[in-house]
Amino acid sequence: MRVDRRRPLRTLALVAGWAALLGALTACDAPPSSSASGSAANEYFPLVPGAHWRYKYALGAGGIEVEVVARGDSAVEGLPGVAFIMDEHALSADSLGIAEVGATAYVARDGFLCRYTGLDYRSPDRLRMLGEEDPARVMPLGALPGASWTHETRILQQPENGGGGRIKWTGRTKPVAELIVPAGTFADVLLVESEYWDPSIQTDAPLLSYQDYYARGVGLLRSVTKNEREGGTQMVEQTLLAFDFPQTDAQNQ
Repeated sequence: MRVDRRRPLRTLALVAGWAALLGALTACDAPPSSSASGSAANEYFPLVPGAHWRYKYALGAGGIEVEVVARGDSAVEGLPGVAFIMDEHALSADSLGIAEVGATAYVARDGFLCRYTGLDYRSPDRLRMLGEEDPARVMPLGALPGASWTHETRILQQPENGGGGRIKWTGRTKPVAELIVPAGTFADVLLVESEYWDPSIQTDAPLLSYQDYYARGVGLLRSVTKNEREGGTQMVEQTLLAFDFPQTDAQNQ
């Protein structure tokens, strides 16, 4: 699924004048294999340690590839309890002006799966928050079509760099019967539409909109980011190229 080492894509799109971002990643050499098993097979956003997803990003300046690796539960300095960590691994990071690895922390808050993106690695196994921020909502827990929500979050606030302003989000879920991406054809897809509003810039319309498509037992298939201030111009399109979930003992028998 995005910091000194690298901010996740969506965060960079918001912060850096909403320009297209990110770096090409270490790729899984093998083609996609198994989807999630057990209880995770019923989730649109399966959090399974050891899972991999490889994506292609279509940006204004060309295309790049990104691999997301699910690490599992971990403590994060500045957050209570533990969070589920996913790393994004970038190839050609130096030429893109980003670091090789960036992390996103997922938590359950107020009935939603939420994410924190203002993270940095102090060491290979030690994460910290870079400042104070509110988590962004990904989707309702046990997501089903027909949900809708509105909420506000605080932009990452750092003592030396300020921040901390309030932004507004609106969102909803819709069913999609089938979606085709390079990784395959998927049924039982959930579309999460969301909008990013900044009242300090524009009060009567959102600045950005997102369309995120999730397959049950697989996760994110496709994501489209649009600049609503420019008539809905597409900024970034993310599509799933390959995925792999670790096999359970039952699958190996």
